[in-house]
Amino acid sequence: MSVKIDAGYSLTDGKHAHILHAGNSFEFTVDQANTTNVADTDLYSEAAVENELTIDRYKANSATWTIDLDLDAGSQSCNCIAIGSDDIATNGQTITIQRGTTTIDSVAPTVDSPLMFFFASQASLRWRILGSGGTAASIYNVKIGNALAFERPFYSGFSPARMNRATDVIGNVSRNGELMGRSVKRTILNEQYDWQNLTYTWVRNNLDGPTGLIQSLETKPAYIAWRPSEVADTSFIMRGTTQPPQAQGIRDLWSFSMSAEVHAYE
Repeated sequence: MSVKIDAGYSLTDGKHAHILHAGNSFEFTVDQANTTNVADTDLYSEAAVENELTIDRYKANSATWTIDLDLDAGSQSCNCIAIGSDDIATNGQTITIQRGTTTIDSVAPTVDSPLMFFFASQASLRWRILGSGGTAASIYNVKIGNALAFERPFYSGFSPARMNRATDVIGNVSRNGELMGRSVKRTILNEQYDWQNLTYTWVRNNLDGPTGLIQSLETKPAYIAWRPSEVADTSFIMRGTTQPPQAQGIRDLWSFSMSAEVHAYE
């Protein structure tokens, strides 16, 4: 499971996609004095989770570890924490999130996709992520904020990222045309999202402006749970491309779509 929904979270409709992006999340600073030291300072950094580069990672020197995060804007109300990793399940870890020292929820994921915790809105300056069990996982990004729940679900034409793979394979062929082996150059996952029947007010309030989804995806990654109450799939969108909202010609209803290159975790 990569989606954890706390009992106090108001999930209007679990078929609607939930997105945590730069415009609805808060910048933070890692309190390195209270964060477990990394396993190798040449490879990992306590502050790696502050940026969006999956090449930069935090990996503790112990299977039991803590990351302390202080919001730059001071105490803020939040209802979602997203954690980017691709080996938590493989390493057999349980992840716990806390507001200050108060535990909100825990999960032991069964797949290596990113984690998204949804919980009742709570205010705090300090937020904490803890790992335990197995061996230490590597974390490449964390976001804390208030998830955007889309006004409508989508159905037709959608392919889950983990089954929509764009893999570049290099085949080594001899002079005589014999296959001598092959190697994977890179793997990226793809997703395409299409929404219909969005009201104009919702589009303006949530997609438009510097903190709206459209501008946020131009330069920053995002997390999405496309149907959180039914499917535990989550994606770390490395690069998103949006199409401008279009009027459907039916009352004040609009359509919106976007495509995404998603970080591969398998």
